[in-house]
Parts: sequence; structure tokens; C-alpha cells
Amino acid sequence: MGVKFVRVGYIECSSQYRFHIVPIDRFQNYIVNHGVTIMRALTALPYYADIVPKDVGVTATGELLMKPDLSTLIHLPYNPKHANVQAFFENKLTLNLLNLERLIIYLIFWLTLFVLDLVLKLLLIMPINHFFGRNRIGIHLT
Repeated sequence: MGVKFVRVGYIECSSQYRFHIVPIDRFQNYIVNHGVTIMRALTALPYYADIVPKDVGVTATGELLMKPDLSTLIHLPYNPKHANVQAFFENKLTLNLLNLERLIIYLIFWLTLFVLDLVLKLLLIMPINHFFGRNRIGIHLT
């Protein structure tokens, strides 16, 4: 029969093994290259409940990308249609409008500083007659 499903798993902060079961074709065609997205708060669930405690450093927003580590791929002997693979966590960059605005403002700020710095360096390095060709009286300086 062969493997039909793959468990993409991780161990979270309460030492519980959590996993996502995906069909083998989805695993081979997509998840191997792109990973699985999970909510960041899933890593902070306590062993006694399915709620995130207050003040643990995570909220209901945010995502993590689980990338499978293919060196840990094993066939499960107690369930012949399933395989298991451990996953690495990566921060998933989610751009919303507010983050995009901040990024644009940040880039404009640093670009302005760069241009201003460049102009000041040129003004201080080059003699004045290089830019204007004449002094204030109108005499050509060479």
C-alpha cells in the first residue's frame, strides 16, 4: 500500500509533540519546498488546556513557517500508512499595510540621510570654483 500521509511535527514549550497530518502528494509537491504555516500561539499552549496563558510573550497574531527536515523522515511501524518528519521553525514575513507604511518611511528616511551625506561630502571635498566656475566677483578661477 505505501505511505498515504505524512505527519509534520514539532515539540512545543510544554514538551508535547504536535503535528499536522498532510496527504503524501501535498507533502511531496508543496510542503517539502514551501513548508506549513501555523499560528505562533500554538507553540505556547500549556499541557492542561488549549488556551494561551496571559503574559507568555505571544498573542493570537503572528505566523510561523514549519519547514520539514527531510533527514528526520521515518516510516511509522505502528501505522503503516503514515510517515513522520520533524520541522524547523522560521519566522514568516507577513506584510500588512501598517508594516509596509513603516518600511517605506524607514527607507525614505535613510535614503534622505544618504543623499544629504553624499552632497555634503561633495561640497566639502570639491573646491567651490569646480561647481560654479567663477568666484563672487565674476572672475573665472582656474
